[in-house]
Amino acid sequence: MKKILILFFLTLVIFACDRFEYEFYEPPIAQINVSNAQGYSPLEVTFFDISELGSKPIEEWTWDFDGDGIPEQVYNLSNNPDSVVFVYETPDIYGATLMIDDGKSVSTDTIFIEVLDVLSPLADFNYSQPDYYQLEINFNDLSTPGVNPITIWEWDFNDDDIIDSYDQNPNYTFTTNGDFPVTLKVSDGIYENIITKIVTVIGKSVLVELFTGQWCSNCPNAEEALHNLRMQYGSRFSYVEYHIGDQLAGDFSGLFSYYPNTGSLPLGIVNGNAHIVYSAPSIEEVEVEIETAITPLLQEPLLALLTDVQTNLTDISLTASVQIEIDPSIPTGNLSLVAVLMEDYNEEYPNHHGDPHHNIALKRIAVDISTLNLDDPVSFEIDELDVLPQWYMDNATGLPEDLTLVIWIQTLETPYNQNSCAVHNVIEISLNN
Repeated sequence: MKKILILFFLTLVIFACDRFEYEFYEPPIAQINVSNAQGYSPLEVTFFDISELGSKPIEEWTWDFDGDGIPEQVYNLSNNPDSVVFVYETPDIYGATLMIDDGKSVSTDTIFIEVLDVLSPLADFNYSQPDYYQLEINFNDLSTPGVNPITIWEWDFNDDDIIDSYDQNPNYTFTTNGDFPVTLKVSDGIYENIITKIVTVIGKSVLVELFTGQWCSNCPNAEEALHNLRMQYGSRFSYVEYHIGDQLAGDFSGLFSYYPNTGSLPLGIVNGNAHIVYSAPSIEEVEVEIETAITPLLQEPLLALLTDVQTNLTDISLTASVQIEIDPSIPTGNLSLVAVLMEDYNEEYPNHHGDPHHNIALKRIAVDISTLNLDDPVSFEIDELDVLPQWYMDNATGLPEDLTLVIWIQTLETPYNQNSCAVHNVIEISLNN
């Protein structure tokens, strides 16, 4: 009986060990990357093993480059290279496969290589997205002709196998932001070639309104953090400096009291109500704080379009118009167009750390557009540009040369309502005075 119990106990131990190994074992995952997946014969392709390791080291790598089931290369731990090169001589589409084996399980990955006849065209394109009409994409054909000129371009922008354009270099307006497969097929009437790329369409932009002052010792940290984010995000991120109680101050005290605050600076308002920055202990900390606030906003759908901005700047006024499209999901009550004229850079009046200021607000207006017919462009004016903050009047040199117009659509209620006060989209226009 005792021997039976011992055997039973050993069986449980062995079973438990196997179960322990099973629960914690992770198999490898084969993955391939290539230098080029398409080109003319003879086509030289460099293959890179980017497989994910599991619980055990990989013991064997088997490469089948032409998909015939017969390995061209087999490597082990002692001779496995960082990359493998194979030359395709004959035009065709090949399924190149990597199989990895860690001694316990096997994983494979396959990538397709298209080898073209030198007579065939080679499809290719790039694209660009204008800063201010953010759902419109400009496509540029980069295809290479074969023996004959390319005569047919067929574009499918929404992955439905229906041709959307036959233009060589078309523009296309997407209905929302996101990543979309776009396919171009080119033909010379005899030979044809096709390529699909993922196109990223940028969504809404975000805005930070910073209340700052030269006398404020913490403000330079916030100023530099905002400037760094602007360099990182480009036209997707805008910020404006409203100066309070210093040599650069404009008439923004009423705006400062509109937003909830402790009465101290810096005060940063992200997109109207998304986040409020009260202090800036370091550049790095405030940058992380603001970036954390804007990241989810950048993922939101674009519900307000600002396009076709027209401007006329004189020494005393700026007259302008903009076409506005508002998604029906945005309430039109208390909806305003806000415009700020700002100077891009000023080193004559540095901040508390002795650094230049950026994006200094000179004038700000808000126009109620709740009842306007938005089928027509919205016109607005920023006047009294000859009555600027004292520092400009002392210089007596007129308007700065580096002027930018910032325009956004915002819900503005009086008094401030944190549940509805929001910036829906923002754009910037360089005036180059």
